[in-house]
Amino acid sequence: MLDLARQANPGVTFHEASYLVDRQEWAGAWDLISCMWYAYGLVSSMDELEKLIGNLAQWTSTTGVCFVPIADPRLITGFPLNYVQPNPWPGQITIDGIIWSYSEENGAQVHRHQLAPCVDWMKKAFAKYFTNVRLDTYPPVGPQGACRLAILASGKRS
Repeated sequence: MLDLARQANPGVTFHEASYLVDRQEWAGAWDLISCMWYAYGLVSSMDELEKLIGNLAQWTSTTGVCFVPIADPRLITGFPLNYVQPNPWPGQITIDGIIWSYSEENGAQVHRHQLAPCVDWMKKAFAKYFTNVRLDTYPPVGPQGACRLAILASGKRS
C-alpha cells in the first residue's frame, strides 16, 4: 500500500510505523491525525488502545484535529450495548468494549479478536487529551450501509 501511495503522490513522505511506538520527533507535528479503518482494533488490549490514543494526541498539533472512526459495538452486535451497566452492588460496572472477529465471504480471510471500544469509552479516552471531543457521522460504505460514527477531537490540552 505504501508503494502505491508513493507512486500516486510523488514528493510526499510516507512512514511505516506502529501507532504504539512513541515518536518524540512527531510531537505536535501534524494538523490532522487519523487511524482509519478501525486499525486501532488490532491492538492486543484496552491498555494498548489507551497508549495508541495518547500517541495520536501527542502527534496532533496544538491547532490540529484528530479524526478516528469508531467501530461501534452497538452496530456490530445489533444490541443496544450501554457503557455503564445496571449494578445491584456498590461500585460501577462498565462495558469498555467487545472482542469480535470477522470472516470474509467464503472464509477467504479471517480478522480475529479485534477490539471495538464503546463510544462513551472512546469519548472519555480522547477527553484526557482534548478539550473538544465530539461525535460526527461520515458516509456509509455502499448504498445499503449505515452512517458511521467518528471522533473529532481538537483543542489539545497542554
